[in-house]
Amino acid sequence: MTVADYCRPPSRRHALLGALGLGITVDFLGARAWADSERASAGKKLVVIVCRGGLDGLSLSPPVGDPHYQALRGPIALAPFGQPGGALKLDGAFGLHPAMAATHRLAMSGEARIAPAVATPDRERSHFEAQDVLESGAAVVYGTSSGWLNRALETMGPGGKVKALSIGATAPLILRGRIEAASWSPGAAVETDHRLPGILHDLYAGDPLLGPALASGLATRDMAKVATADAAMLPASEMPGAASGTVEAQAVLGGATYKGGARQAPALARNLGATLAGFMTQPGGAQVAAVVIDGFDTHANQGAAEGQLAVRLSYVVVFFFFLFSGL
Repeated sequence: MTVADYCRPPSRRHALLGALGLGITVDFLGARAWADSERASAGKKLVVIVCRGGLDGLSLSPPVGDPHYQALRGPIALAPFGQPGGALKLDGAFGLHPAMAATHRLAMSGEARIAPAVATPDRERSHFEAQDVLESGAAVVYGTSSGWLNRALETMGPGGKVKALSIGATAPLILRGRIEAASWSPGAAVETDHRLPGILHDLYAGDPLLGPALASGLATRDMAKVATADAAMLPASEMPGAASGTVEAQAVLGGATYKGGARQAPALARNLGATLAGFMTQPGGAQVAAVVIDGFDTHANQGAAEGQLAVRLSYVVVFFFFLFSGL
């Protein structure tokens, strides 16, 4: 299989999962999805995952076939194809990190596309500037205050026809712009007087700005109750295993930091994936979602087949698994 094989139009599912900064897209929408608003509104789903930090692309999709790779990477080099802990072969040159076995299977079946060695016009080696370009879609750093996904929504459905959701306390740059997007952040529910929503509704009903914002927030809250309740009912036996690691597991998902053992974080990733699927499959649910996963700046103890990077990638795979299962 060659790199060209990964560019063939995918054939089955109707979702797109993008991992920005990873150079991976799992593309189930088809080439005309962005331009055809009618098709985009006919049950299709788009989920963009932004892996924040400074993810090491030479570990995610290593050029194991390069004769200089092992020597230049030293102790964090992945073993050659076919060896224990080795990279998963894509073609004669590139592979995938062993923690991405599920994505590798999708690539082999033509449902995932790997784009290694992709760079932005910015050459300053700043993670912050690179993230800005990736999310804004601009040709220069800080070239616009809107995100490319929000601008795409304008073409997919003028006037906010296509509903969007961001996971996190605030909308990431990729989803900021003229099209309104709902926002939800995982965490413990805040106890309030049951009369408060009605009081606020009456108070802001005539306000052209706060009235619609409150109504949108209350609708998102109601959807969250259903989605989180369904996710909580998932049997623990359905949760796939995560990569092992000796360091404390940290999964920073949707703006909420979770710290605990290697068993805890996969459960949280599972619940977030299932919850997002619940949001998107409800009547009137979002068709487009953006999720930010932090913690990929693995400067220390990154490891090769095992280590911090492997642990974090395994959480992303768990999130993907339950998102796909629910859509």
